[in-house]
Amino acid sequence: PETWYHFIGGNVSKPGITADLEAIAKAGISGIQLFHGQFGGEWPGVSPQIQTLSEDWDELVQWTAEECKRLNLRFTMQNCPGWSYAGGPWIEPENSMRHLVYSRTDLAGGVASEITLAKPGNIEEEWRDYRDLFVIAFPTPEGDTGAR
Repeated sequence: PETWYHFIGGNVSKPGITADLEAIAKAGISGIQLFHGQFGGEWPGVSPQIQTLSEDWDELVQWTAEECKRLNLRFTMQNCPGWSYAGGPWIEPENSMRHLVYSRTDLAGGVASEITLAKPGNIEEEWRDYRDLFVIAFPTPEGDTGAR
């Protein structure tokens, strides 16, 4: 099993990371998913407070990855908070995180067809920056409705 591992606000240090990861490895956990939570106030004894996406923060993410490698732990980063890791007002919509959506169209086989494919719902807002990416076509078993 793996566990979530959080950078809580700016309360992060190399000795703290090392101590945490050594305890995680000793407990038999196989890896971490690094999260960032930009919340919580300053904690006693943690100085300096690290600013998200700063050079110091980047250095601590690298330190975490290197310590995971040293301790034979898998290391992954979670992009769950989205904005704190991969966004901000400086990110243009076309370079932002993506949400992949789909629609389904069923056709009778054996004849050439010219059709307009349906677009998925909830794509009209400007900020969604919707784009068609690809079409996947394949034969399905008789009676397949796509229902799960």
